Amino acid sequence: MLRKMILVFGFVIFAAGLLAEEAAVPQFQNGDKVCFIGDSITHGGQYHVQILLYYLTRFPDRKFEAYNCGVSGDYAGGVLRRYDWDIKPHNPTISTIMLGMNDVGRDNYGKDKTGQDFDNKHKWALEGYVKNMMKLSEMLAADKSKISTSPLPYMIRPAT
Repeated sequence: MLRKMILVFGFVIFAAGLLAEEAAVPQFQNGDKVCFIGDSITHGGQYHVQILLYYLTRFPDRKFEAYNCGVSGDYAGGVLRRYDWDIKPHNPTISTIMLGMNDVGRDNYGKDKTGQDFDNKHKWALEGYVKNMMKLSEMLAADKSKISTSPLPYMIRPAT
């Protein structure tokens, strides 16, 4: 089952990249509007503050806007519901996505949680996650936002 989850997650990341205007997200440039989309990991503000510090210390002349669009406890379907009032108004040119922890139904995993019933719950949760991530990717691409499924600064390719 773990292999299946890894394959599905890899597929989602691959598909999100295909739906973006460019598979590789360039460095943030002057005028960019960056939305950090996610759950409590995003809401907590740790990783995107590190990204902002990365840019402030290496590219202090670049002026861009950044928005924390993370909500604790959220999942991909929840992001779709709040998209129009929480993400779209920022008109992001680049969006990072950190979702999945709350989508997999973590209460459905454990030593005593085996059998067909739990296999069906796992499958349903993963299928819903993939469907919602695809829809989110489509919405961002339609709004002309480049998509990065990795918000880490060293994964955002530098301009050459």
